[in-house]
Amino acid sequence: MRSEAIEALFPRDAVVETADSEAWDAPLAPSESVFVARAVPRRRREFAAGRHCARRALARIGAPLAALEVGRHRMPAWPPGIVGSITHTDGFCAAVVARDRDLRGIGIDAERALPLPDGLVSRICTASEIRRASADADLDDRPWCRLLFSAKESVFKCVFPEDGRWLEFADVEVELDARDGRFVARLADGMRCIDGRFAWDSRHLITSAWALRADAGRIHPGR
Repeated sequence: MRSEAIEALFPRDAVVETADSEAWDAPLAPSESVFVARAVPRRRREFAAGRHCARRALARIGAPLAALEVGRHRMPAWPPGIVGSITHTDGFCAAVVARDRDLRGIGIDAERALPLPDGLVSRICTASEIRRASADADLDDRPWCRLLFSAKESVFKCVFPEDGRWLEFADVEVELDARDGRFVARLADGMRCIDGRFAWDSRHLITSAWALRADAGRIHPGR
């Protein structure tokens, strides 16, 4: 899926870059390399591709190209004034960034467009999410449980930098709008809603989530 199509899943203030062939062998800063010094080659390549995408996205918004080290919960430590997120799966990698004056938080997640094992459905999805998705004709031929999983992953990435707390799946209730490719995630604190969008192709599904600086509970019209 092209960067332009993924970028359309976010508000205008966000910038997305996806990995090209050179990204997977891109050089790392010494302070980045230490985090994958003992990793298997596949993990090193994913890490390098994620940092490469992130640096290209940062350059597009005029942000400083500092080393992106690993912070809490192994999430990227973004430069001051920046919010961002990285995802990789099955030979695909992308990064999204924005300035924190525009967005309070942002998240992206990519998954293979395949169903999750049956045993995981009840661990990831609430009873109401299962009921709504099962009744949605627009989701009949889609791996909707993996979509809900991905949406929650994007929400977790979006809210963690502000909350400093990694949520459980049951802490987020996602309501999908399959016809328009949107979702709203309601957090268990009862105070916040996070907006999101999603897209599919033959190999992957991509979800986005963001919290607006002025009002995190309103549905942003996107691009």
